Amino acid sequence: MSVKLKKILSFLLFLLIVLLIVFYVKDNLSEFRNIKVASWWSLVGLVIFTGLTFLIQGWFLKVAVLPYKVNLSFNEWFGLVAVTMLGNYIFPFSGWGVRAIYLKNKHSLSYSQFIATTVANWITNFLVFTLGGLLGVGVIYYLFHKFETKLFIFLFLVLAFSCVAFIPIKQLKHRNKFIKKILNLFKIWQEYITHKQILQQLIVITFWQFLATVLSFYYAYRFFGFGVSVWESFLPATFSIYALFIRLVPANLGLYELAVIYPSRIFGLNIADGLLVSAITRLAVIFWTFVLGLIFSYILIKPFSKTKGAK
Repeated sequence: MSVKLKKILSFLLFLLIVLLIVFYVKDNLSEFRNIKVASWWSLVGLVIFTGLTFLIQGWFLKVAVLPYKVNLSFNEWFGLVAVTMLGNYIFPFSGWGVRAIYLKNKHSLSYSQFIATTVANWITNFLVFTLGGLLGVGVIYYLFHKFETKLFIFLFLVLAFSCVAFIPIKQLKHRNKFIKKILNLFKIWQEYITHKQILQQLIVITFWQFLATVLSFYYAYRFFGFGVSVWESFLPATFSIYALFIRLVPANLGLYELAVIYPSRIFGLNIADGLLVSAITRLAVIFWTFVLGLIFSYILIKPFSKTKGAK
């Protein structure tokens, strides 16, 4: 499938999701009108903790590239996260491409090594956030005396997959060129997990990211006066991170909303409530994404482009 066709399909899917949301809001205006702002101070908390997640993700990047003797400055490890988020909002995964190119040209980090650090990001996120999700299932059972069996099985399988990824496996061989390339990437990941101290640091950093995400959702619910506790906010935090890895449309529209609506329904809220919570959390992310993304695009990418052009 060509890149142009992917862009067209992505745009059409994006348009369809927008229309579905618009029609739903139009047909259920009464539900939205009944919802009022309960605490403006909660909005401050939401914005602060959302910004904190950007800082923690940058910290993760700084540590993740250390096995390859790459020492990023503050502008780089913090700025590249913002630029990545900005790019991903414009077109799925484009931000990751910008990050990979920058690290390769500025710090000689190969694309294979970049993939290893990206996989480390994905796996540790799945590991920590899924553990939080399982704890969230326990909270639901304790509060509502309802055991979400299918949700528990799904989260358990994701956790098992995440744990398996950290198991050292002997290198496999194959003559097929395509399979050989995949096995080479697998080899790079296997080499990466030998840096146990780095992995431990990344897991701890991801834990702090999880807590910041949980508190972001907690304050988002409080903003509208919904009685959702910090413990209950574990589930939307978990599903929101899952939605980030399924980028079919710009800004991941639709999947993120579903990731917030689904656990909100478990807490007794309706679809309109979940949509508003997803909307306010998305606005907080957009605020930081475009403010920081535009600033650091100028700081990092523009000078870098000039230097490349001069050569």
